Amino acid sequence: MQALKISIGISFIGGLILVLWEILLIQVIYPDIINQINERIFKKTAKTGIDLTQEDIQRKIASIKKNNSPMVIIPKALIEHLFNDFLFGLIGGLIIRKKKTPLQ
Repeated sequence: MQALKISIGISFIGGLILVLWEILLIQVIYPDIINQINERIFKKTAKTGIDLTQEDIQRKIASIKKNNSPMVIIPKALIEHLFNDFLFGLIGGLIIRKKKTPLQ
């Protein structure tokens, strides 16, 4: 249990650092990165979606833009980071947990 608490605490601090870095990256260092990611996805969709109607393509583009906005990417990355580290902490805590013998 103690290993899990420590793991979640470290994960939260790491997640905050990750979020700050992503905000800095998206807003200051490379503000056009979201548009470039969207353009790549649009091109892939256009190549693979030959059977799609124009309306389907427009719906996909709207969905991609919504899912690739900074307001979705940043919380999603934080939650993903916390969940992964929770699992690592749980597994690590189970591995290092001392088993008590019945005679003690």
